[in-house]
Amino acid sequence: MKGSTDIGVLIGNRYQIKEEIGRGGMGCVHKVVDQKDGGILAAKFLTSEMLKDKKTVATLKNEFKIAKQFDHPNVVKIYDFVPFQGNYYLIMNYIEGKNLREHLIEDKLSSEDKLEIMIGICLGLFYMHEEYYVNKKGERNGYPILHGDIKPENVMIRNKAKITRKDVVWTDFGFSVLERRRLFHKKRMIGTPLYMSPEQIIGDKLDIRSDLYSLGALSYEIYAGRPPFLSSLQEERFKKTGKFQYREKEEMEMVENFKKGYMEEITTKHLHSRVKPPGDFNPTIPAGIEHIIMQCLQKHRKKRPHFIYEILRVLYKLTAQ
Repeated sequence: MKGSTDIGVLIGNRYQIKEEIGRGGMGCVHKVVDQKDGGILAAKFLTSEMLKDKKTVATLKNEFKIAKQFDHPNVVKIYDFVPFQGNYYLIMNYIEGKNLREHLIEDKLSSEDKLEIMIGICLGLFYMHEEYYVNKKGERNGYPILHGDIKPENVMIRNKAKITRKDVVWTDFGFSVLERRRLFHKKRMIGTPLYMSPEQIIGDKLDIRSDLYSLGALSYEIYAGRPPFLSSLQEERFKKTGKFQYREKEEMEMVENFKKGYMEEITTKHLHSRVKPPGDFNPTIPAGIEHIIMQCLQKHRKKRPHFIYEILRVLYKLTAQ
């Protein structure tokens, strides 16, 4: 049962699967009912490919112990990590709503919606980067946590008549990492190509500024209607339609098939190509947001903002206008 899970199955004698609600590179997500109290939760199981790597499973177990302690409205609440019939299930809050990708495809977000989403996104990252490892005395007693796989699919927005920053929730910490000296002791590349920092691409040590680069790429898409860099095929489609048409299945196939040159195209642009200002695609973007996006997308991390609060300061000023 490593590739799919039947509706009605009881995971770990506690969580009964009701329906599938999502599927991605990390695995499949189901709505489940907690038989202990009747609560509605979400369960995500790992893909067969991930289960083949014992180090990956061990890493995720360790990350669960950390993520279980998260307590912030803009970060999904994790409850359990359950082994069951050769698989592992991450049990978390069920968020009734749509992810940011779905909202971007619909293209109905107002300028107020976008600003509230940006603030919610930054507040969640601020918690992981800064507040989580500061104790009640104001002393640092650990390391910042990086998300490591920032993309629209990993931002959920609750169904509300009006979007507020409290409705924006970060999910999927499958690639989240602690900022440690030993990080990436072997050259490897993890993440989603369209949003990866140059450090991720070359397998270098990551820090907070790596997440800020990916945040810049995500913010760019929110306002420009497309990521900063596309493959030649995606660029051709964008020029014809004026819209970025993301196809997850096709994206995964291109990532897996190096012969198509997709990975090389995207990663080379992140490393060497100049970023067009998002205002080239959306003249109505606020100048302050365009400036901060371009700062985040600097190739060299020393030229980027160093902390999330530098971005939040700009966003809060816009809400006061």
